[in-house]
Amino acid sequence: AAVIEFDYVDPAPDVMRALGLSPGEPAQRAARVWSFDDKPFNYVTTYVPESIGKAWTRTDMEVTPLAGLLERSGVEVSLVRERVTATLTDTHLSSYLGVEVGSPVLKIYRTAFDPAGRAVEYLIGFYRPDRYQYEVELPR
Repeated sequence: AAVIEFDYVDPAPDVMRALGLSPGEPAQRAARVWSFDDKPFNYVTTYVPESIGKAWTRTDMEVTPLAGLLERSGVEVSLVRERVTATLTDTHLSSYLGVEVGSPVLKIYRTAFDPAGRAVEYLIGFYRPDRYQYEVELPR
């Protein structure tokens, strides 16, 4: 993955709520572009509580998916909640995804929880629909 951003931030209110952080509690933020066959398929920004994210570096994020970094750090994910919608790309997203400005993309919000119900990751991702499909099986 190409790491576009890697830093520690005071997260926006929606990110604070999603992660259950207190005001002033920092989060690690990383923006990455993942590619397949040398073509980008998504642009994702992930947030994890600083207490978890300090276990890895920018270099680690270039080669290991966040799920692997969480596992390596001893964090077990037992539940993932996703919300999928659609949006149009702006100039920033278009440049990283290799599409025209105004192209439709899937927008996915993902929160991962540990067995105690603590949020350990919050992701906002933009996925090219020509390179990524979202499928759900709903048993009755």
